[in-house]
Amino acid sequence: MLRDIRRNKPLVAKFLRFGLVGTLNTIVDIAALNILLWISPTNDTWQILAFNSLACIVAACNSFFWNKYWTFKYRGPVTPQLVLRFAAVSFASMLGNNSILWIFIQLLPFTITGAGVGATLLKVTVGATMMTLSFIGQLTLVFVANKRELRKQTAALPQPPFSYFPISISIVLPAYNEEAVIATTVSRVFQALSRMGADFEILVVNDGSKDRTGAIVAAIAMQEPRVRLVTHQVNQGAGAALVSGFIRATKAYTFYMDADGQFDINDLVRMLPYLREYDGVFGYRFNRRDSWLRKLYAWGWNHLVRFVFNLSIKDIDCAFKIFRTDYFRRVVLEARGALLLTEVVYKFARAGYIYTELPVRHLPREGGNPTGAKPRVILRAFKELFYYASKWHEEEQQSLYGKTNYDRLALQGTNVNTGRVERYLH
Repeated sequence: MLRDIRRNKPLVAKFLRFGLVGTLNTIVDIAALNILLWISPTNDTWQILAFNSLACIVAACNSFFWNKYWTFKYRGPVTPQLVLRFAAVSFASMLGNNSILWIFIQLLPFTITGAGVGATLLKVTVGATMMTLSFIGQLTLVFVANKRELRKQTAALPQPPFSYFPISISIVLPAYNEEAVIATTVSRVFQALSRMGADFEILVVNDGSKDRTGAIVAAIAMQEPRVRLVTHQVNQGAGAALVSGFIRATKAYTFYMDADGQFDINDLVRMLPYLREYDGVFGYRFNRRDSWLRKLYAWGWNHLVRFVFNLSIKDIDCAFKIFRTDYFRRVVLEARGALLLTEVVYKFARAGYIYTELPVRHLPREGGNPTGAKPRVILRAFKELFYYASKWHEEEQQSLYGKTNYDRLALQGTNVNTGRVERYLH
């Protein structure tokens, strides 16, 4: 019995959250209906049903937001298919709502002709009746069904033979106060790459940790030369740690991943076949396992940098990306804070490299403390954003002006190397 309860605990939690959202929706529904009846009292059954339908639509919009992000924790994109499924379930719920309401109107015609206690009690009764059916519909047809479909698509990604693996690969793991998980993360990465038969190196960048992170990695590196420790004496930030790893990478490809254990290194093998067509493969978290506050910050930041830098990418800060190492030999990376992850992708695309994106699993934290949501980190990120957005935009304009001027002079017959005007003979 206890095992059954534990097994169904997530479902029970979803139902309780759905009940709270349903209560909120009922309040919204009741408020909207009473406002409409207060503005325009009526005895006409069809007009009452029309008002009720409008109230249901208002409540449905509220329901979509809360159920997507809180009840079912669905992190996939809002697609037309998702909206259509939600609309279908909501429409069926509205029909049921109106049907039950119509029955009550026939039985008690004088209780819902205007705003008041009668209308409120009837709406509560109708809302409670439809809640269970609506929950089943949302659970099986909308959010969880889509999440399972996305998981199925992820699991169906090609599992290539080991011969598809790149000739060599450098793994960069930035770490700050990760003593609780660093040994496990390095071990998992090492074992996975060994099974793949790859020529690899693991670069752990200890970014001024105050715990035993550096000592643990140093002990591992003493026994295994393919594990290398890079040390920052003071904490410089995740961006600086990544740059230290990138410039020390010696293999043909460079891949970076957080050292906090929230990614599964085995998902890397799904990316490898795409390196035949693309210069980079970027992961995006389809079910992010972080606190709501970190998710909120990430959502806002992701949309902001995509707008500012005109980037087409689902998850700019997902620390599960692979690049050609020669890119890091050509680029000058300037940011050292959280903007570094944006800069890497922005300059990668601007340099003419092409990339694709794949969903990757995101796991709950096993230990350590996240630092990305600290006010100091956020303020530094915005400071870098404003500074480098202006700087890089100006550089782009100068580059575009220089190219345009070059083409204009050439068309006029000017030798762009000497500046002399040369007349063409006809």
